[in-house]
Amino acid sequence: MDLLLAALVAVGVWLYRRAPAGRRPRRRGGPPRRPGRRGASPVRRRTAAGGRRPAGRVPGPRHRPNPTGDAGSSAAARAAHLRRSARGGLGRQALAALGVPDAAGDRQRAQAARWEAGAAGERATAGILRQLPAGWTVLHDRALPRGRANVDHLVISPCARVWMPDSKRWSARTGTVHARRGRLYRGSEDWTRALDSVEYEAREVSRALGGVTVTPVIVVHGAPVAGGGITVRGVRIIPTAGLLAELRAGTTTPAPPAARQLADRARAALPSYQERNR
Repeated sequence: MDLLLAALVAVGVWLYRRAPAGRRPRRRGGPPRRPGRRGASPVRRRTAAGGRRPAGRVPGPRHRPNPTGDAGSSAAARAAHLRRSARGGLGRQALAALGVPDAAGDRQRAQAARWEAGAAGERATAGILRQLPAGWTVLHDRALPRGRANVDHLVISPCARVWMPDSKRWSARTGTVHARRGRLYRGSEDWTRALDSVEYEAREVSRALGGVTVTPVIVVHGAPVAGGGITVRGVRIIPTAGLLAELRAGTTTPAPPAARQLADRARAALPSYQERNR
């Protein structure tokens, strides 16, 4: 019993030292908080127009939104949230230090790893799309008007055609991506639900843009795709190497005014997911 008590005390001291300063208990009678710190009374500031606004974070270069959106940002934010939840509070960390199994934390860490892989896939697709020449509009991580779903990428060609690439980072260990009897498979695993998702998102984007045709494309990172590309239920599934060729193949007569108008409508109707949910 004495050994267990000593171990708990040692773990408590270790966790206290590792905790950020803001989370440590502060002794009573200490110096008062300085203005501007967390917990201080809000100070009101005058704006350039003469009005007043509550004090808070002043937008600076690091906080200006990217007009094209940041690829993978919402997936990365979800992963970070899950990892914070998996760490838990001091009590949960103490139990983990004593070797007590944490099934809930393990599940959250596994989910975080999947979201991190998704974010990496979206960033890799964005790197490929940066190779498109002038005249193409590329937007990343856009929020749908309804619900909490997001669109990985939206591409508007110079001829005003709209593509919706959806990034999938699938391990090659699961086998080749292929179609069978109108269904999508990764090796022996049925992944037709991926088609359901992109079809829904394409319909929502089309509605937001006034009924224009939106072509979904699933871009696969990692796993090989049978035949270098397949079509299931009208949705193209291609490896990353075929993305640019797929987009350029659908380019016809340029229509710059229509393309610019469509791009402006997309920016307004489909804002950055992170900015909308900030």
